[in-house]
Amino acid sequence: MAIEDFYEPITRRVFITGLNSKYETTKTSYTDTTINGYIGSNSNIEIKTADKDSVKTQYNFYSDTECNYSDEFIYKSQNYRLVSDMHDAVNKGHHFKGVVQKIDYTE
Repeated sequence: MAIEDFYEPITRRVFITGLNSKYETTKTSYTDTTINGYIGSNSNIEIKTADKDSVKTQYNFYSDTECNYSDEFIYKSQNYRLVSDMHDAVNKGHHFKGVVQKIDYTE
């Protein structure tokens, strides 16, 4: 069984940046496109920030489309952000692999 047998439609959200009134770079809008991919096995990484422990859940991400660092994805009603550079897993121009982190917008 090949990895593409597990691929499902995933919404890829690419943000467009611009300058705000203080000339700071900020996300101004985004473009959604549908790609084929799979978000699989996870590994929990404990991160301590300002004396506050939190668990950031990261997952392996496979796609037939090469994506960019910090692209966001919507998969099964959950939000994820690409936190690694993607690499061509088989050196054939398909089956790209990266790591995504689940985003919780309520924090």
